[in-house]
Amino acid sequence: MRRILIIIAIILVPAIPIVLVITGVIKPKQQTVNSVKLTVWGTTDPLSAFSGIIAKYKVEHPYVSVTYKQVSATDYQTQLLQAWAQNTGPDIFFVPHTWVNQMSAYSIAQPTNLTVPIVKVTKTLLGTSTQVTTPKQVAPNATAIKGAFIDAVGEDIILGGQIWGYPIAMDGLALYSNTDLLNNAKIFEPAKSWPDLVAHVSTQGLTILDAQQSIVQSGIALGTVTNLPYATDILTGLMMQNGVKMVDASGKVQFQNIEGQRALDFFRSFATPSRESYSWNSNQPNARDQFIKGKVAYFIGTLADSEAIKKSGIKWQVSPMLHLDGQRGDTDGMNNNATRFINIPEYEVGMVAKSSAKRSTQAWNFLQFMSQSANAPSYLQATGKLSPLKKVLSTQTGDDTKKVFASQLLTARTWYHGKKAVDVERFLQSMITSLETGADPKEALRIAATQIEATL
Repeated sequence: MRRILIIIAIILVPAIPIVLVITGVIKPKQQTVNSVKLTVWGTTDPLSAFSGIIAKYKVEHPYVSVTYKQVSATDYQTQLLQAWAQNTGPDIFFVPHTWVNQMSAYSIAQPTNLTVPIVKVTKTLLGTSTQVTTPKQVAPNATAIKGAFIDAVGEDIILGGQIWGYPIAMDGLALYSNTDLLNNAKIFEPAKSWPDLVAHVSTQGLTILDAQQSIVQSGIALGTVTNLPYATDILTGLMMQNGVKMVDASGKVQFQNIEGQRALDFFRSFATPSRESYSWNSNQPNARDQFIKGKVAYFIGTLADSEAIKKSGIKWQVSPMLHLDGQRGDTDGMNNNATRFINIPEYEVGMVAKSSAKRSTQAWNFLQFMSQSANAPSYLQATGKLSPLKKVLSTQTGDDTKKVFASQLLTARTWYHGKKAVDVERFLQSMITSLETGADPKEALRIAATQIEATL
């Protein structure tokens, strides 16, 4: 009997812990991960735009809490610097793509290793079981970035061989037109090139002046700064189309050459009363507002502008951005010997703050997660924006408006704005404004080039 009892004990004793666990007397020790709090700042999107992508990230990273804050674009850099100084600034912040180099002084470049804990929670007889793993996650390199994103992205976020941020959305400039105004002028289709535009404005009656030569109806809003959204981008895009290399590899500004002068003169011709293409001036209200009111036939704007235009009630359409046309004659001295399909992107880049050094790997992991093709759709659907990823962008042609912008982004080009992008923008604006008061175009270009080169 004793022998039998010993045998039974040998069999049952190892099972006791299992029985105790099953009955709940002993609870298995759960794996834990230290909590991480990330703060994200942006100027264009509400919290609802990020709620879906944050929820998806938390499925495998429940220990991470992400707080998004939409702040004013006014004095944005000052707000960031003050917040970081007070230890209340964001871990991830979105800035205009031209600011990447400027903000690199306050940022951390992407590390090669983005490995962070992944938590998997499964249901068991006892409730739930938590398993923590740390599978290695290698960060994308420059080659991978150039292959996945449209070309303009790589030009902006890769500096010195390092990756400084990721965009999650993309936009660009295209040509909006008022269908009724074109019909009234007997114009059958929107302008496809800059020569087309000049003809529509100057000889086909799109611009209407009264007896005092005041503008009653504008053919296109162009040639000014204060009342023209994207003015400097339109001008520099026109320069690049005309063969200008804005900044060379050695950091020398090159736009003050003859091609740059001709592009500036052409841009300004639409706001110069003595020119045949005159159709706009600095006394007019905001260009987009005037287009929405049906007082401007053509408006150069972004996909984001379509939301307000759709609500206006006017009949409109959108077509590709204007380009030079090698098949047409000379356009006010512009270089029409070759067609240059160069488009200007409008987008923001997410960066990781230097003040977040202790959380930088987790912040970069989340930022990279947001930019991935498998995760970005919820954000893109919430905002109606386009993707900077070629794989996703190719699928965003469901409606005519998006199709125009999506197809253009493959030929979007940007240029190096140096470490003081805000000043660069200001110098270009001042250059255009000086022409309104009679400054010599050649001298205005030289001054702007000298000022900008000093910031690079």
